[in-house]
Amino acid sequence: MYDLSRFDIGPILHQVKLPLDPHIRTPELTTLLGTAGAEALKEVLENLNKFLPRALPQDESHATKAPKLTPEMGQVRWESMDALEIYNLFRAISGRYKLKTIYQGQTVDLDELSILTMEGDKTTDYSNYYKYPVRIPIPSQDLTTRNAEPGDILFRNKVICVKCKCSSDDRDSRRDWIFIRRVKINQKWISAPDFQNGWLSKGGAATRFDALGDRNEQETKISRSKT
Repeated sequence: MYDLSRFDIGPILHQVKLPLDPHIRTPELTTLLGTAGAEALKEVLENLNKFLPRALPQDESHATKAPKLTPEMGQVRWESMDALEIYNLFRAISGRYKLKTIYQGQTVDLDELSILTMEGDKTTDYSNYYKYPVRIPIPSQDLTTRNAEPGDILFRNKVICVKCKCSSDDRDSRRDWIFIRRVKINQKWISAPDFQNGWLSKGGAATRFDALGDRNEQETKISRSKT
């Protein structure tokens, strides 16, 4: 007898191992697992007598609960998140929510992110994930010698480069930058060059992104000063 009072418990009848692209995002992963899961289920149902004797119990002590995705999870904290953390968050919530930051008081959605480790990667077909061609800029002098702070923005080679928190890997400071090719501001998606021409080039010294929490704190201070 099997306990059917809860979801996703009981013995394992069949398992399938799949190779995963290191840059796969949630939408592509969902499609991949859905197809593989449907095929595995069909195989089990058609050969149930073969699989039942092979059932393996699950160790419930290893069970974990995934948190419910919320829009707030997409808030980028440049001071406390390194480039890899931001990139992995982008992949995790992709298809549900966008990464969000602040530029000159405006909320900005971020899309089509890259990191340095993509450079020279011949194993990934990036056309599966990105609308625009993937070309990661490596302006070495700017990214390694400039005294940049988390959230600072550079525009190089048609890509927005944003400084993140320093990672534990200090072999190459270029790993502390993330590259963005598409943003949404004023309810409109635009390319990185359009963001440069319409916003960054007119921003003066204020060419940096801030976390949403930073803006909330600023608004609270302003409202307090008025009362």
